[in-house]
Amino acid sequence: MKGWHSTAAIFILWAAGLFPAAGEAQPASAWQKFVSADGSFSFHYPRSWKVKVQESIIEIVNPAAEEQLLIVALPYDRTKTPTDSAHFLIDALRTSSSPDIKASDWESNAAGQDRAVGFRASYSRGEKRFQSDVLVVKDDESKQTFWFSFSGPRSSYSRPSALALLQGLVSSLASGAGSAAPDTAPPSSDSIERNSRAFVFVLEFALSSPLTGSQEDTVLAELQRGWRALTDKERAKSDAYPKLVEAIIRASDLKALEDLRLELERTTREWLETSDRSDPAVSVIAAALKEKGRVLIPGNPPLTAMAASAYSEMYAYSELLAGIPNATPDRVSPGAAAKVKARLLEAWSGFSPEERSQVASAPGLWVSLRSILRYGTPEEQSRVRADLAAIAAPRPAAASPLTSSTSSSTRTSGRSDVVGPMIKHQVLMNIQQQTFNHYMYCRGFRTSIF
Repeated sequence: MKGWHSTAAIFILWAAGLFPAAGEAQPASAWQKFVSADGSFSFHYPRSWKVKVQESIIEIVNPAAEEQLLIVALPYDRTKTPTDSAHFLIDALRTSSSPDIKASDWESNAAGQDRAVGFRASYSRGEKRFQSDVLVVKDDESKQTFWFSFSGPRSSYSRPSALALLQGLVSSLASGAGSAAPDTAPPSSDSIERNSRAFVFVLEFALSSPLTGSQEDTVLAELQRGWRALTDKERAKSDAYPKLVEAIIRASDLKALEDLRLELERTTREWLETSDRSDPAVSVIAAALKEKGRVLIPGNPPLTAMAASAYSEMYAYSELLAGIPNATPDRVSPGAAAKVKARLLEAWSGFSPEERSQVASAPGLWVSLRSILRYGTPEEQSRVRADLAAIAAPRPAAASPLTSSTSSSTRTSGRSDVVGPMIKHQVLMNIQQQTFNHYMYCRGFRTSIF
């Protein structure tokens, strides 16, 4: 690919605030230089990533994390804006490899709107969702237009990490072999992502409170942002969280495990009391604790807000699995869970005490199942998906699945379409027994989940 050129217009964007700065200076050894075969251009990229050069595309990939940095030489047209050029490639991707690609959050500034635009994108690859941060730069002096992007799985996406990688790549691009290493190290996204998700699991275990997908995203974003500001030595302390997750999942001494949970809960509550409630992560955790005991419908057991939300999300996921057998829980839309919750509230009066206990046990069960789907072996994950799919699976007329409304006959018989007859009750019991044989007993849910 000839004629690649690094211009001042690229650097102005970062200095002018179109995107945030990457962070404090770090050793340049984490970056590796690439020089084109003809020596016409060079750049630096994260060490251990792989570079693939085509006619007008440079792809830099991290296969282990399914992450990608992309540089595309777009057709230059003096009359076209960077936004026009961005739409050109988006349309091309939409008609070829990514038919569901969507662009949002367009950003430019008065000083550089004729030269650059930034935006975010989302798309699917098979059953997995991906996100991107994109920068399109137009340079009239060299008569070139470039697309720079970082993409990664939505479930582990970190925008600060994406922008740090983009800044390092863009700022290092140079004519000839003169690329200089960026003065910021690329974030070690693999360990940060793994450890932060392990921390969220430990948090949910300590509080006996499953977080929603959006709540998890908020906590993860704040946690990862803070960890990236630490030194490698300080950040290494977080390597203990995945080990703790494994110990919790495999524990057989329930008394010792509950003692650990109580100690973690005490520590977490003490931290919340001294923390700034305006912090997004602190706010989310405090809200989850408050939600834990809020009663929607009194009774024995009552229907709590947390139990209703957990069961509704679990049931919506079961319905999703009917159409997408390998779907992950993050694919459950808030709207789908809200519809189940509305029907659950409507049908609650017709439930037997035993069926109400099943719903009351949902928070601990859902925490456990989500942890296996995230950390378990492929065989364990496959078993859990099969078990969950059975909850909302079609049944004979006398044992019908969830419908859009609850008939008077189901309300008066105590057999609602939301929790279902005894066969569905047995499905949940089987799932609980299999799951908690190798998990923990979480207190605070009004009823035993064994």
